[in-house]
Amino acid sequence: MNVKIQFRYHSKEKITFESEWVSLDNANKIIKDLQGTAKVNEIQIIDEKGQEWSPKEAKKLMAVTENEPKQIRLYFDASFHKETGETGVGYVLYYKKGENEVRLRRSRKLEQIEHSSEAEYIALYHVFDLIEEEELNGMDCIIHGDAKGAIMQLLGEWPCYDDYLNRWLDRIEERAKRLKLNPTYKYIERKQNIEAHRLAKKGMEGVEQDSRLERDGEGEIL
Repeated sequence: MNVKIQFRYHSKEKITFESEWVSLDNANKIIKDLQGTAKVNEIQIIDEKGQEWSPKEAKKLMAVTENEPKQIRLYFDASFHKETGETGVGYVLYYKKGENEVRLRRSRKLEQIEHSSEAEYIALYHVFDLIEEEELNGMDCIIHGDAKGAIMQLLGEWPCYDDYLNRWLDRIEERAKRLKLNPTYKYIERKQNIEAHRLAKKGMEGVEQDSRLERDGEGEIL
């Protein structure tokens, strides 16, 4: 769960501050620091639904949310055949749910794709499908990919001069915002992205698949 912290700072006048979205765990740590500051009071937490919680209630909420999804990692890739235009995309989602780990895999074939860069941006956009289907809205997540251009552009490190790809970048950022996500984009080498790469290859071959696996803390399939 992500929340905002709101508090009043007393100097010559009362000033109200509101934080960016942070995880509930981090919020409780920040509140502990704020409570040690004499000029800060009227601290409250606001969740994604607009509900308000006192610091005491927030600690109780932590116990309730122990089984909430966490450690959300996504991997995406696209395979593109230049001569035939055949395109496949692959997605993998991992996250922890209490002591259990959940893994989702997906491969899809795409039509009417003109070049490999377009396929990578479309793959990145649709990796959020897994987030939406698992109802992981409002969570922190790390998105891994070997599409260096797309990742570096989303990080703001590289400019994008292609208007068509820029529109995809806007769609990606808008969708993350709509899902109230706090995504971290991470570029990885192909060998670190082999699972999504193999799925993308299968998609290009017309093998479309979906799988969901959940294991307990000892690795047993549930």
